[in-house]
Amino acid sequence: MIPQKVKVGKQVDLVTSINKYIVANYDADCYSSDVESFLSEVQQNRNVISHIFDLKTVDTLKANKEIMIHYANQLAQLRNKMTFGKGADNVTIEFKWTDIFKDGNWTSYSIQFEYYSVLFNLAMVYYLLGIETTKDQLDDVTLKEGIKFYQYAAGIFNLIKEEIPSNINPQDRPIDLDPSFMSYCVHICTALAQILLIKVAESKKTGNNLQAQLAKAVENSFRTASSMLENASFKRYIDDTWKLLVSNRANYYQAKAYAKMRDFALDEFKKTGKDFLKNIQKYWLCILIIICGSLILSLLLL
Repeated sequence: MIPQKVKVGKQVDLVTSINKYIVANYDADCYSSDVESFLSEVQQNRNVISHIFDLKTVDTLKANKEIMIHYANQLAQLRNKMTFGKGADNVTIEFKWTDIFKDGNWTSYSIQFEYYSVLFNLAMVYYLLGIETTKDQLDDVTLKEGIKFYQYAAGIFNLIKEEIPSNINPQDRPIDLDPSFMSYCVHICTALAQILLIKVAESKKTGNNLQAQLAKAVENSFRTASSMLENASFKRYIDDTWKLLVSNRANYYQAKAYAKMRDFALDEFKKTGKDFLKNIQKYWLCILIIICGSLILSLLLL
């Protein structure tokens, strides 16, 4: 329900451009072996995460996830200490990343574009980990790990949605970083996490009322996502099969919610009926004791 793709970045020389900026703006004493080592690591991390070809192997996805997190943190440090863009007073690097919806590269001199492109890929890796870890095994440990991955993906997609409007202008960002698509991804990942919660609830045989509430939450998430496929700015890139799949998921979990609510109502009725019969039995016993006592007393008085 989300394209299982990641953005691909064109190789760039970070070290040379950043070194030029340091020489032009800082004292020579500022450049040390620690700075050189830091920049070398930044370049190495960027080279690794700009081309991720294996999107199915869990161990590979986890390894790439760690490198992405490290590189995103490094970018956050760099953007707080240097200005990026065109011109002699900036770190001038031409960042290029693909758009998962369109052919070709999207180019920008903004480190914000680089940062959010990496965050997008990180969210996609978490999403793919959620899929791959729960594909074969469905024990509680695996289900909970899958829930965690989907929740992390939703959190990062939401972070991009909230931050990108104030950091990158609409005309300067690709379709796959559009806030409306990020919002769609949040709803899908949330729904998938809730589906795994339902499976955990079923395995633990929790009450039908809780399962009904979870199923209703899943329906709402899919229903919102389905509506976005019809109205959001990225809708022209989505085919009808995709739209039908999301809509059918919403209908399925609506039916599941109703079924669980029905089962809950039946359980409550059975429970109430049993309690009523128990009370009737108690009352009849009391009445019988009173009648017997009255008969015995009448006989004694005679």
